[in-house]
Amino acid sequence: MMREDIATPLISYREKLRRSFGYDERRVALLQILRSFDYHLVASSFLPAENPEDEKRRRRMTDLFVWGLNEALAVLWSDAVKKEGIPLFVSDQSLTDWGESFLCACGRVRLVEHVLELERLRLATISPVVDGVAHCTLDCSGMGSEALEREDCSVLPDLMARSQDQKRLLQELTARRPEVTEKMRRLVKPFESHYIQYNAESEVDEYYTDLAHIIAPQLFGWDAFPESAVFGGIPYRRYLDAVLMLVGFARKHIDFCMLLCEKHPGISLVDVLALPGKWTDTCRYLSYGLDLPFEACEQILATTSMTAENAGHHLLVPHAAPAPHYMIGSGSAVRLMAGCLDSPFQFMLREIRRRFRSDWDRSVDDREHVFRTYLIAAFAPFNRVAFFGDSIKISTDLGETDIDAFALDPGAGVAGLFQLKWQDPFGSSMRERESRKTNFLKNGNAWIGKVCRWIAQRRMQQTLLSTGIPREWIDGINETRLFVLGRHFSHFSGEGAMDERAAWGTWPQVLRLLETDTRGRSPLTTIHDLLKSDSPHKRLRKGMGEQEIKIDGLKLVIRPAKEEVA
Repeated sequence: MMREDIATPLISYREKLRRSFGYDERRVALLQILRSFDYHLVASSFLPAENPEDEKRRRRMTDLFVWGLNEALAVLWSDAVKKEGIPLFVSDQSLTDWGESFLCACGRVRLVEHVLELERLRLATISPVVDGVAHCTLDCSGMGSEALEREDCSVLPDLMARSQDQKRLLQELTARRPEVTEKMRRLVKPFESHYIQYNAESEVDEYYTDLAHIIAPQLFGWDAFPESAVFGGIPYRRYLDAVLMLVGFARKHIDFCMLLCEKHPGISLVDVLALPGKWTDTCRYLSYGLDLPFEACEQILATTSMTAENAGHHLLVPHAAPAPHYMIGSGSAVRLMAGCLDSPFQFMLREIRRRFRSDWDRSVDDREHVFRTYLIAAFAPFNRVAFFGDSIKISTDLGETDIDAFALDPGAGVAGLFQLKWQDPFGSSMRERESRKTNFLKNGNAWIGKVCRWIAQRRMQQTLLSTGIPREWIDGINETRLFVLGRHFSHFSGEGAMDERAAWGTWPQVLRLLETDTRGRSPLTTIHDLLKSDSPHKRLRKGMGEQEIKIDGLKLVIRPAKEEVA
């Protein structure tokens, strides 16, 4: 139950926000919110900051906007979205200022609720409100571990960009860009004085399709399932193809918008980025591009869209990636460029899981095989570590379990035993985080206990012989190393024991560490030791000092965790 001394000003503030828009037409307010959000995120990514202070301001606003988008839409969402179409209007300065202010205010609301969740989970303590001020102390161990693991995910696109194929493709695109830009400059025109229009041109479309094939595979969620996995009767490969088209379109549209505003300074970027359109046209365009039936494209695109039917599910998620589409009028949707480029799979996968739960549950079992394939490929350059078969079933007096991947360095006599967990991300949802944490730690610790018992009972030799591993290699094993690897996370703030007989880590962390000096007795022992020394619990950053969140009637002062170290 929410604390009354904080709940009362929070409820009052929400009601004030709901009344802050001065027009009856809610669709205007919703479109302005989406415009302001898209403009800020696109400008922050594609337009240079004026100076370091401007860059800091942008980062602060971006954080509040991302926290605030779902709250802003939830406050304003109503039956108005069931009306036909979407009103088109010019965002004057007062509307633009209101949209930015509203998003920031809603971001602060969600941050207050986030801090309350931290207290509920005993990750923080909040003092009683006195004279409108409450003090929050983040008093748990390991605070910030999740953020460090999220940062590790950035290593994946960096590693992909270093491949020779990627470098060659980028060089080719760079050489083609000047000619493509000149064609685009001639194609783009104003529409009704304030908006944008441009015609299709094969060379331009091919350029952005090629660009999308570089960008999209780097996005979080691209490899969430094997391409053959089926959702609602449609292979996941076709969902990937749809995202490729959205990414290519978004980059093309942003560049067209920039060129239009350059040619016509009187046209505002905020009016042309977020793009309203008829849903049937959107589905028809995808059907033509993918050579798929209209109904199949309608189903695929439905997993990219916030609608009257699914808004109650998605708008509750804090700090969520934006959706590519928002259906704020019956039969019409707004395409958000930030939603197409930021993390389009995060929304899509959450909606696929909601719509096709039985297909989802059936398909997650295939992820272990994909994870094992990645692991084998990562160790292949060493030319000394062999992986055997699929998972290995073992039995002990503690129960049965699987070794998801078994690796052997016969030259060093070192065996690596892996548990691989491909989890769904939880973002900033503390409820989902707590569920993932409980399951991951419970299962990981149980696995370590069973494997260690299996080794202690000298059952490993006979089991390995039955898999076809040469006896001389098995007899040469003099050391075993245990690994518990999560695809996205492995360490958490707060209480939760992790059996130290294994090295715990994430897949992006392993890839980052493989880029460092891995010389040693064996790649398996080196990575094992590096994972332990590189644990997020051991490399937490120094606290950032006090922070304040202010809403009408309440100021929340947040102090960093005492356990944080430099």
